[in-house]
Amino acid sequence: MQQHMYVKRQTNTSLWITLVAVLVVAVIVGSFFSLRSLLVSSHNNNPRPPHYPVPAATATPSRTAPATPTPSPTATNVTQPVPATQTSCPAPSTARAMVTAPLAQGPHPQIVYIAQDMNNLASANRIMRYDTVSHQSSEIYAVPSPYIVRSSFLSSDGQWVLLSLFDTTKPGDNANVQLRMVRVDGQGAQTLFCGELASLTWSPDKKWIAFDDPIQALGVADTIHLINTTTGQYLDAVDVPPQTTPPGYIPRPSFWGSPTQLYLSYSLGSAPFHTYLFDLNNGTHQALSALPLVSTQQYVQGRADSSNIYLLASSCSGATCGTNQAGMSEIERLSTDWKSPQVLFKKPQLLLNDFSVGGTNLLVIASNPAASRRELWLVKTDGGGAIQLASAPGNWNSSPNFMNIGNGTVATSADGSMFVVSNWPSASGTTPEIAYGSSKAGGTLTAVPQDNGTYQYALGWTSL
Repeated sequence: MQQHMYVKRQTNTSLWITLVAVLVVAVIVGSFFSLRSLLVSSHNNNPRPPHYPVPAATATPSRTAPATPTPSPTATNVTQPVPATQTSCPAPSTARAMVTAPLAQGPHPQIVYIAQDMNNLASANRIMRYDTVSHQSSEIYAVPSPYIVRSSFLSSDGQWVLLSLFDTTKPGDNANVQLRMVRVDGQGAQTLFCGELASLTWSPDKKWIAFDDPIQALGVADTIHLINTTTGQYLDAVDVPPQTTPPGYIPRPSFWGSPTQLYLSYSLGSAPFHTYLFDLNNGTHQALSALPLVSTQQYVQGRADSSNIYLLASSCSGATCGTNQAGMSEIERLSTDWKSPQVLFKKPQLLLNDFSVGGTNLLVIASNPAASRRELWLVKTDGGGAIQLASAPGNWNSSPNFMNIGNGTVATSADGSMFVVSNWPSASGTTPEIAYGSSKAGGTLTAVPQDNGTYQYALGWTSL
């Protein structure tokens, strides 16, 4: 009943309602077209920036025709040419700022390495890169004669190579050294410093180069120096007084825990073995006595990530540590305050040679003297999941002893997905080679091609 009455009233007023509805629709449609015109006008006044294709980095022509190595297919920047640089030496006790420019990352993981003529160790070195996708080698930089590479580093972003070049025509291993840099596409070769130096380290943000004076005689003072690569400042960071207690070991730059924290440690074998922390936030010209003594533990080398310190440390002490003794080393993880040590990897049959940290993985290269084998192991940074990735027959102490290579080195990609190992026994049984692989690929290793009689040593990974 109520419904019927409502319909009747609706019928009596239908004409009025229809007129109102037409008017409302007209207003809405007019507003829509006005708004659309406004939006179109606004869009045209603020157009999207044009998309420019990212150019590929230009490689130096190859003589022969290990950034993240697994980058996103889309590069995040555009390669720019490096402005003019200088390779002449700056004035004594001064340095130059690093001249740099962006380099676009590409989809191809590439290994940066050094090639050395085994038949002529005094010959110049070549800085090379190997594309693991196209399987082509390219020359980055030919070190000019009479210089040879004494030590070398690849920046943490895979963009630049830092070289310590020794002049073979002048006496003294630590004298007449040049610190030279070059971008991994071959551009921007430049000399930042010339002088004497011994140990050399490079901060993870590329801002600071730390080094000490050549090893001094007992009772002679030493200095830890810094170069600010962004300003060219040459600074005295730590003043080390004369060491009068035999054997007179002097703390030297060891490794960086962060962009501002540098660890100094005595040479392996000193007693006691002290590690000090130099913090740039506390200024320069700090006295050794003012630095915190963070550890007295003996170790061969240290690495760091954002929250942990990793050490290749001795697992024996005193007379039980023989030079050729297996089972004397382990990988340890400590918090950044050097407390709560945890053994991550130790095998009684293995002598550990080197390790690398990438992502959540540790890659460890080791020698098994009893079996005359070289072995490569992967272990998680929490200590779990240790697996052997590869092994090869090889005399564990027969490797070349130049270029600080020891008995093999390993470099992991930033995300831990790939590795490259130097001094891996070659299938032909001749010159050791560089081999690389995926951390998920089991025992599959691929050798980087090498020229006859050439020794190759990997610095790490880039992507172009």
